[in-house]
Amino acid sequence: MKPQADKLGVICYDEIFPVKELSENIKAFESFLSGDGTVRFRTFGHEDQYCVIFIDGMVNSDIINLSVIFPLSVNTQSIEQGKPLTHEIKSTSLFSEAMEGLLSGDAILLTQDSASIQILGTKGFSTRAIAEPDNEKALYGPREGFTESLIENTSMIRRRLQTGDLKFVFSQFGTRTNTKICVCYLESLVNQNVLDELNRRIELLCSEGVVDSHAIAENIRDSPYSLFGSNGKTERPDMAAAKLLDGGVALLVNGSPVAVLAPYFFIEAFKACDDRNLNFYHASASRLLRYLAFFLSISLGPIYLAIISFHFEVLPVSFMLTIAASSSGLPMPGFAEFLLMMTLFEMLRETGIRMSSKIGHSLSIVGALVIGQAAVEAKIVSAPMVIIVAITAICGLMIPAMGAPVLVIRLIAALAASFFGLFGYSIVMLTMLTHLFSLESMGLQYTAYLLPGNPKSRVKAYLRPHSKNSQFRTKFLSKDEKKMQKKTENGE
Repeated sequence: MKPQADKLGVICYDEIFPVKELSENIKAFESFLSGDGTVRFRTFGHEDQYCVIFIDGMVNSDIINLSVIFPLSVNTQSIEQGKPLTHEIKSTSLFSEAMEGLLSGDAILLTQDSASIQILGTKGFSTRAIAEPDNEKALYGPREGFTESLIENTSMIRRRLQTGDLKFVFSQFGTRTNTKICVCYLESLVNQNVLDELNRRIELLCSEGVVDSHAIAENIRDSPYSLFGSNGKTERPDMAAAKLLDGGVALLVNGSPVAVLAPYFFIEAFKACDDRNLNFYHASASRLLRYLAFFLSISLGPIYLAIISFHFEVLPVSFMLTIAASSSGLPMPGFAEFLLMMTLFEMLRETGIRMSSKIGHSLSIVGALVIGQAAVEAKIVSAPMVIIVAITAICGLMIPAMGAPVLVIRLIAALAASFFGLFGYSIVMLTMLTHLFSLESMGLQYTAYLLPGNPKSRVKAYLRPHSKNSQFRTKFLSKDEKKMQKKTENGE
């Protein structure tokens, strides 16, 4: 009686059907769930005419006792009279639908002399409390962050966008996990081409299981082997709501606190979550500093290596003599020094992340100071190299969304500069720019904000505009931009 699994290991429960004999239906569920010690079968009522099946830890026991068992034990006619036992009740004649509900936290009610299965809304498993995300802290603004509950995450977006225009489209993914995913968008604003492309890519996915949104994001991104990500990620509902208002799409995955945002543009890596809540002068200056930090993080080290290796003549004589004096007697060439110090810094940074926050931060600071000072005193590296690496590392930390691209480009540029000087560095930078301008995100240009013909977009790329001007939506992203612009210009 136990159903067979296909080649992918997916069990088909609809090879058999419910019957009117209660004991046979119970045996069917026992065969489906054999070996699972968390499943509970409880018979009750007059002559045990009912059986409720649920998974321990997935349901609210008070709902089971007070809204299911007690009413039916007192009034055995409640189902026939159509009285709902819980806030949500659904009838089905398919074992597959019943198993889907049971495994997601609902209870199954079987009745003697009935081939219908009742699926009762009894979900009550524990979830993490709403808290501010550690990776996206803000000086001002909301302190809420997504949790692992999909319905809770949709409600946080709904509270910010209280309009019937907001759409949530649910589906399931994963042949074994049956993970629920939700595509969120504003129907009147969304770029339909982006939405259609996202849905097409989701439909093409084939996987046994999904336990986090990163797995889906990695498989639906453009240029999967590019250093630059073409999908955004956030744990903040206010950031997701802002993306929807711009005409974008958010993808939520049950069990993951991270929302995937599409499309995603190069400039979004330089935006902070509280830019909208700061004075526009302050926010604009901070954004320009992040662009400068990106440039210094990938360029300062390679330029320094190129100068000390090939182009000493560009430095003032006094500065050149200082560097020469500090570098005399060192056992390693400049690139080896740079690689050693960057490796040590990355190890300290990784240690700080993996350990508890209090110990990790202290260890990172003390470790960097001790190792840097000891390396200089032991004549392993020069003092200017320690300063260059420190500035490079600090600038990289200012733009966490660019962590992987910065690390790889910095090393490649440093290697090229060590062998070919500023010419090698220039080749690496031109290759990076060519690659950047060739990328797309859901069919839109990755660097669209920086292209000619979009003056408002270029301003928004480098500065945080005043709230009067921030109501202009991006023309290539939202289909409602022209109408909003007309209303604003006419003063309506």
